[in-house]
Amino acid sequence: GVPLGLLIEEGRTNLCLQSEVFGTTWSNVRTTIGTNSVTAPDGNTTADTLIEDGTGANTHQTSQSISFASGTAYTFSTYVKAANRSWVLLHMASAAFAGNVNTYFDLSSVAVGTSSNTDSTGIEDVGNGWYRIWETATANATTASTIGIFIGEADNDYTFDGLSQDSLYLWGAQLNIGSTALTYVPTTTAAVWTAR
Repeated sequence: GVPLGLLIEEGRTNLCLQSEVFGTTWSNVRTTIGTNSVTAPDGNTTADTLIEDGTGANTHQTSQSISFASGTAYTFSTYVKAANRSWVLLHMASAAFAGNVNTYFDLSSVAVGTSSNTDSTGIEDVGNGWYRIWETATANATTASTIGIFIGEADNDYTFDGLSQDSLYLWGAQLNIGSTALTYVPTTTAAVWTAR
């Protein structure tokens, strides 16, 4: 009942598939998924837990392949909440970009850490310990490339020296065309376009 103003936003497509189910279309590398394990930002129990395995000196991630178009800006975003881990890395692989697009986020201090090959980055507090994080970059090749969410150990460090099988909470992954993280659009088995 509180007026929040007028949202004027172009129609948008979430190119990520299974945006709330990280154990399906997503490829989990040295991680497992706890499905529908905590309350998501929308109030439903649909957020997943990304749990690292016991493999040391390696990366722990979930990712999927997306088709990119040269000369187009893309914004990759997701909602994250700290569990045992508080560092997270958003990644868009170099196949479609001028180098790997990487941004580290510190959920404990609510800050953007090291980033590379990005046009812009950001973190927004959405309540109840949840944050929406994003990075934007412009593709320089028309090709398929991966996007990924990595559990981080520290800033600019996603290779763990010693593990205790820790975790992060994830929900609402989105890849949209444009230089801003547009309003979240949930997907299942196909990209979804929504008009505003």
